[in-house]
Amino acid sequence: MMFYQDIDKPHWSFYLNKSFRSIETCNEYVTDNKVELVTSLLEEFNKNGNLKTFEYFCERKEAELEV
Repeated sequence: MMFYQDIDKPHWSFYLNKSFRSIETCNEYVTDNKVELVTSLLEEFNKNGNLKTFEYFCERKEAELEV
């Protein structure tokens, strides 16, 4: 999950491009892939330059996917 602040209102989203077997493997992925994650975050949520901070959170949750 990614949490963004200082845009029109606080916003969060789930990263569904990859799934993880544990919170530890999720945290390792975030640590090893920050540039890729940050690039996509800035492209989407900092178009007008208002994004001041963001954070990544790994949590254990089942995602419901539409088929």
